[in-house]
Amino acid sequence: CLDHQIAAGLTPNTGTFRLRLKNNAGESVNIALATSIVLGSESTVQYACPNLITPALQIDGVAPTFPVTWQPAQIKDFLWTTCNSAAAGIVTGSKGKVLVTINYYSTTSGVLYTKQVKGEVFSAVI
Repeated sequence: CLDHQIAAGLTPNTGTFRLRLKNNAGESVNIALATSIVLGSESTVQYACPNLITPALQIDGVAPTFPVTWQPAQIKDFLWTTCNSAAAGIVTGSKGKVLVTINYYSTTSGVLYTKQVKGEVFSAVI
């Protein structure tokens, strides 16, 4: 993770979550679907950024077409919108923790060899 931001939003379901990530896998990988990246939290109400009308996820400033190919050492900016920050207990001025799970596969091996990486962002909420 090269950079991150958790923003609570001013009204319900207007929070945002940003990640700048670098592919350190040493090979080209694919992210198969929007559901291949899962956000969560340790709260009773899970942190989530769902939106069935407008894409809740942007990669490098646009709604992605899947699968997304990620070249070695390439940096990508991920932005989630319509996040339920308040419902998950993530509020402006406090510290918030967002859990991130990414399922991916090597472009040479294919989707039958899916791997998973997990991490968390613990940061001040703006």
